[in-house]
Parts: sequence; structure tokens; C-alpha cells
Amino acid sequence: MEQVKSTLKAKWLKNILRFVGILILVVLITLFFGYVAITFFPNINIQQWFQHTKLFWLGVRCMLYAIISGLVCGIYRHQAISGKTIGFLVLGIVCCEILNILYIIN
Repeated sequence: MEQVKSTLKAKWLKNILRFVGILILVVLITLFFGYVAITFFPNINIQQWFQHTKLFWLGVRCMLYAIISGLVCGIYRHQAISGKTIGFLVLGIVCCEILNILYIIN
């Protein structure tokens, strides 16, 4: 029985690490495309494009927060998470959104 739990935990950890790796890869690819866009297409106004598509990006952020919440709930089911950790996570999300709101207002 103990070996089965250990195997399940190892699979679960492997899936989480795979997800984090894919997420890091997506961020790096996005940064590369941003670099290429700024370097080779200097006449394109990216800030104006972000302003026109701000509701889309709000939806993307909301989906990302939903995924993070799902992961936190999944972790909480397997192992208790302290209130301080959840508080820091919520504080980080709130700070990120405040910065986005300030950027939109400016």
C-alpha cells in the first residue's frame, strides 16, 4: 500500500514538473517572439495593439489564475498548505492586477 502511494506521488510530481517546464518553455518562446517583433518590426506600435486587445488579455490572465487556483486546490487535497502560503499567492495576484490596472490607466 505504501509503495502505491509513493508511486502515485511520484507520478503527480512528475506531471507538475512537466507542466512547469512547458510553462517556462512557452514564456521563453513568447519572449523570443517579442524580441524578434521589436527588433525587426520597429514601426509596429505594440502598446497600441495591447490597448486594443486589453479585454482579451484580461481573459487570458483570468484563465491563468483559474489554472493556478486549480493547482493549489489539487496540492491542498494531497497536502495541507499553510494560510501564509495562500495569502502570499493571493497578494502576488492582487499586486500583478494592480500593476496592470495602473498600466491601463496611464
